[in-house]
Amino acid sequence: MPPKKISVLGLLSQNEEKIATLYAIFAKVFPLQEKFWQNLVNEEKEHAAALRKLDLVYGQNPRALKDSPYSQAIIDYVSKFIDESIAEARQAGISLAQALIIALRVEHSLIEKKNFEVFSPQVLEIEVVLERLNRETRGHAARLNKLANREKIELGDNLNNG
Repeated sequence: MPPKKISVLGLLSQNEEKIATLYAIFAKVFPLQEKFWQNLVNEEKEHAAALRKLDLVYGQNPRALKDSPYSQAIIDYVSKFIDESIAEARQAGISLAQALIIALRVEHSLIEKKNFEVFSPQVLEIEVVLERLNRETRGHAARLNKLANREKIELGDNLNNG
C-alpha cells in the first residue's frame, strides 16, 4: 500500500515545526536573547499544533481547503528555505545579526510567498486559523526588527520593513 499523502495542512504544520527548531537553535546560541527566541519557538509550536488539529479534522477532505496549482510548489519552496536556514544556523560562530537576517528571511518568505493565503478555505475554522497565522507571522517580523533596532544591528533596506 502506498504511503498516505501528507495534506496541505500537514505540510504547513511541518514547516512551522521546522521554524520552531530554527529558533530553538538561536535560543541556545544567544543566551542573552534566549527568552526572545524561546517565545518565538513557543508561538511556532502553537502554529504547528493549530494546523495539526485542523489536519486531523479536515486534512483528507478535499472540499475543506481548495489549493491553487502553485500551493505545493510554494510550500516546498518555503520548506527547502527553512531547511537551508537551519543548516546555516547550525554553523559555528553565527552572529546575532546573521540570526536576525535568517529569521526575517524565513518570516518574510512566509509572507511574500503568501504561505497562508494561497488556499481558499471552505471551512470557517480553517480560514480563521490561517488568517491568525498570517497576522502573527507579520508580528514576528516586526518583533525581529525591533530586536535588531534595540541591539543597533543594521539589517539592510530589504529586511527592515517588517
